[in-house]
Amino acid sequence: MLFAGRVLMENVASLLPYLSIHNVTYASLFILFSLFVCFLINKIVDISPIGSHNDLSLEGLRGIACLLVFVNHSYTVIAAIGLKSPYMNIQPAYAFEKMGAFGVSIFFCLTGFLFSSAIKKGIFDITFFQKRIYRLLPAYLVVSTIVFAIFMFQRYGQIKTIDEVMTVIRSVYGFGFWGGGIRVGSIWDWSLNVVTWTLPYEWKYYAAVPFLACAFAIKPLRISLIPLSLIIIYLGYQSEQIMWTYFLTGFIASYIKQSFTNYLKYALWISMPLLFLYAIFGDFKVYAFEMFCATSIFFMAFIASRPSIFSNKSIANIGIISYSLYLVHQLSLNITFNSYSKFINLEQTSTRYFILMQFGAISIAIIFSAILYNKVEKRFKVK
Repeated sequence: MLFAGRVLMENVASLLPYLSIHNVTYASLFILFSLFVCFLINKIVDISPIGSHNDLSLEGLRGIACLLVFVNHSYTVIAAIGLKSPYMNIQPAYAFEKMGAFGVSIFFCLTGFLFSSAIKKGIFDITFFQKRIYRLLPAYLVVSTIVFAIFMFQRYGQIKTIDEVMTVIRSVYGFGFWGGGIRVGSIWDWSLNVVTWTLPYEWKYYAAVPFLACAFAIKPLRISLIPLSLIIIYLGYQSEQIMWTYFLTGFIASYIKQSFTNYLKYALWISMPLLFLYAIFGDFKVYAFEMFCATSIFFMAFIASRPSIFSNKSIANIGIISYSLYLVHQLSLNITFNSYSKFINLEQTSTRYFILMQFGAISIAIIFSAILYNKVEKRFKVK
């Protein structure tokens, strides 16, 4: 059976002749296979939106952003589980981190955009926090419990004291407020939940929404938000920590009206892939000001043009399950590649085998995310 499976894998691998491929090719294969799996799983598990007024184009953009984060972590998974693979060569490697950064930045832009109406109304409803907690906490607790169990199993014998166990619990269940990954003494495991570093930004923004709404309701205070915004941009530029400015981008984009002129739409559609490529391959740091400009203009171009491809059902469905997928994808990569390592020497894995192995991790992640969304996220929705 194992021999037959190996022969089959070698035959399929022969269809991928390049031992070294460009990362855009890799990312494209990754995303297309993800959409195919989501298309199939939707026939078994219901992935209908929680809200009846969901904008499918926004869900599609969120889905692509989530897959870009997945692509980034998929490339680093072998290093994340403590191995090296000198035979694997997908170039240029630095662009993977930028893909992940681009995806995270789009998440923040979407948050700023979607919650702009709550700020503009100038009226804060306390149920806002209730809805956010019910929307985010249950799935997080389920995934974190699995992460805790997997980590303790994989590190059996290394975590010995109550203090160390409590440190693990804090790292796993702390919603990222103690940083991403799990740090215990000399151990730093970033293969399971390093993505949680972004969650405190979201929660802090939610906490600021009522104050921003109050300021927006009072005209003198509303005007003061302009210099405050400029200060945020300036400080982000100075420190090269521009994460907060993406929420501002989303808020500003909420004032953009969708273009009904075809020529303008086409121009915006053409500009979007060019801006994306500049963000990924530009000669600047991951969260530099140039990255902020490219991503912000991309997002505003998207809001103005709303490319219909993002409303495609499979792409939108990835967006609908994106929160669960964001939490689950590293767990899937960890389990899948640790399992592979029992039978295959991952340190001698070529690119084509690596891509084939990724298909298993993608399938597990999307199936688990769809079930988690259907059975947990939707169950705790607040009308």
